[in-house]
Amino acid sequence: MDELAKINKIIDRELPESSKEVLLVLDAETGQNAILQVKAFKETTDITGIVLTKLDGTAKRWSCSWNC
Repeated sequence: MDELAKINKIIDRELPESSKEVLLVLDAETGQNAILQVKAFKETTDITGIVLTKLDGTAKRWSCSWNC
């Protein structure tokens, strides 16, 4: 998480007036652990959106996203 905070600090320093999107990409099958990951990321940076992905060995693939 320290690296993520450093990246945000550099972006804010170099591009102070730019708008930015912070997307958290999670495996949809993670379950309860995904909530813990969101909380940890939220402490470090402002998440503007979440992308849920389901990737497995089958041909079926889907994704779902929403804004926080």
